[in-house]
Amino acid sequence: MYAYPALVAVLSMRLGYRFRGKLAWGSLAVVMAGAILTIGGIQAGTDRAGVILGALSPLAYAVYIILAAWMAGERPGQTADMRSQGKGAEVPPAVAGAVMMTGTWLTMLVIAIVAREPLLPGQVPAAAWPGLIGIGVFAAAIAIQAFYAAAARIGAAQASVVATIEPLVVIVLGVFFLAESLAPLQIAGAALVLTGVILAQTATPPESRRVVLEEP
Repeated sequence: MYAYPALVAVLSMRLGYRFRGKLAWGSLAVVMAGAILTIGGIQAGTDRAGVILGALSPLAYAVYIILAAWMAGERPGQTADMRSQGKGAEVPPAVAGAVMMTGTWLTMLVIAIVAREPLLPGQVPAAAWPGLIGIGVFAAAIAIQAFYAAAARIGAAQASVVATIEPLVVIVLGVFFLAESLAPLQIAGAALVLTGVILAQTATPPESRRVVLEEP
């Protein structure tokens, strides 16, 4: 799944605002290495179909990110923020988020109907509602709009690198709320992810630096 930042970076070379400089590409490599260590390997006996679907998911996610960036206004060589002269996305995050979530809902509705899954609210166990609401608010509404707004300002490629901090957040929450343990390799991976994210933010492209005009 976390191969998607590399795919977004490659697609952005032709379709969006590409990485500038060796430091930016180096930060991507550091983040990818950290994500691999943080997430861990695939256990023996895992369903092969699940592994294949998991391997295809970053490609689908990368295409989704590029399309979202285009909705925001990103074009080859320019972020949406550059094209709008500092005003951010051409389509407001709230509107874009509503469109994306509605599309996702319609897709899952069709799949649920075909699979004959229960659809009525009364068929959902009461104990599941707090979790579903939390996913809908934090993992969908807020997360989608935040990522979209970030991509509009710094470009889809760099926003994807920053988003790789997600597994670190999940692991920390698991440690505090589910009493899960953190292996030494995961700690090392988390440190690499944070290092890569910081490096990505220091890789300032030349066109975004302040221009100092000499007085006549």
